[in-house]
Order: sequence, then structure tokens, then C-alpha cells
Amino acid sequence: VDNIKGAGSIGDVGATKLVVEFGSAKAAMDAAKRHDSRLLAMKRGKIMLAGLLDLEERFDMTRQLVELRVDLNVPQTTRI
Repeated sequence: VDNIKGAGSIGDVGATKLVVEFGSAKAAMDAAKRHDSRLLAMKRGKIMLAGLLDLEERFDMTRQLVELRVDLNVPQTTRI
């Protein structure tokens, strides 16, 4: 548990379905802003729409907190 508040009423299963349908969390958020018919047609679509729109203000900050950096240069001699 990371203690970072995500979108209300959207759990692991719902989040997975959104990413599968829209390709990314950002695309799902964009779909929510447009009230995309694909989102509304999904099971619990209206609930997920409300959760995404509630998250909108914190979305960029939340993504920065959970996104893994892959562009870091780690020396080969670093021991973990």
C-alpha cells in the first residue's frame, strides 16, 4: 500500500479495465473529461467517470508520485 489516494470507487479491476480500453491512465482521464461514450458504456461507467473527474485536480501530482523513472543513469559499480 502506497497511501496515495487514487480515483474514488475505482479499484484494481476497474483501473485495469480503463487502461485496457483507453491505453493509459492519461487517456482514461481525457475520456472522462469528454464524457466518452465508451467509458459510460462500461460496467460501473458512471461511477468510474465520477471517480476520474474527482481525481482530475490531483491527477498530474499523483502520476508523478507513482511513475517509475527509467531515464536514470545508474553506475555499474552501484551496490544495492
